[in-house]
Amino acid sequence: MAVWVDPDAFDEITEQARKVRFWRTVGTAVAGLLFALGWVVAKACAVLWLAAVWVATAVKLGWQEARRGSS
Repeated sequence: MAVWVDPDAFDEITEQARKVRFWRTVGTAVAGLLFALGWVVAKACAVLWLAAVWVATAVKLGWQEARRGSS
């Protein structure tokens, strides 16, 4: 029978796995999700702001061009 995992490595993995704390892991995952959500919302707001400013500037320039042509 072939041994796929070195017994010493298996013991080390088991030891480190026992150090993992459930609620700390859950808290870290929740914090990561909230951080990612905040990042996405900030990027979306930045894109929406840029679009709104671009539209407002286009309207302003169009208005100025129309007034310049009528006089």
